[in-house]
Amino acid sequence: MIKAIIFDMDGTIIETTSHDLSAWQEVLGKYGIELSFEEYKQLLGRSSQEIIRIYMPDLSKEKSQQVEEKKHGFFSKSIRQKGITITAGLSDFIKLLKQHGYKLALATAGSRKKVDILKKYISLDEYFSVIVTASEVTKAKPDPAIFLKVAEKFSIKPEECLVIEDAPKGVEAAHNAGMKSIAITTTHTREELKESDKIIDSFDQLGVEDIKNI
Repeated sequence: MIKAIIFDMDGTIIETTSHDLSAWQEVLGKYGIELSFEEYKQLLGRSSQEIIRIYMPDLSKEKSQQVEEKKHGFFSKSIRQKGITITAGLSDFIKLLKQHGYKLALATAGSRKKVDILKKYISLDEYFSVIVTASEVTKAKPDPAIFLKVAEKFSIKPEECLVIEDAPKGVEAAHNAGMKSIAITTTHTREELKESDKIIDSFDQLGVEDIKNI
């Protein structure tokens, strides 16, 4: 029986893709590195430090952290200028889940700093009793570490958790953790998300019966 619902953040509950992509393009561009949307899609689910190591493997730890800080600055600026959009149906779906006693968590490859930026625009602490970021695990998705950390914090079995993701690596991580998954088509196609247990286009398409029957 499912006791907890674990939500990914970027692209799943909030439309941050455009802000995140432009921030990475801006910071990497300063080092002469171009990043296309298709390349960016392959990075979804990876931590900022992992992305920096991919494109600039010779940077020192201190320099990598400075690059990440610059990226956060560009990300925050983009949100201030353009605002963010919460995924359709999310608020009502979360209210429904809470009414039925589900534990709710956020598990993101983003940093704690990124979460703090987004808290200014969406009530993450009101939605989720547990928030786990990339800083709390050593391996990124598709490794299951971040989802297993949530189960540990809730003191429940992995198979009692359901993950909602927007990226193939997240779906894979959920299954690697022994958890069921629901994929939402905000950043990837149904074909790209076909390994998930259920696919939706918005949270309006989900109800408690879907959770019970997955």
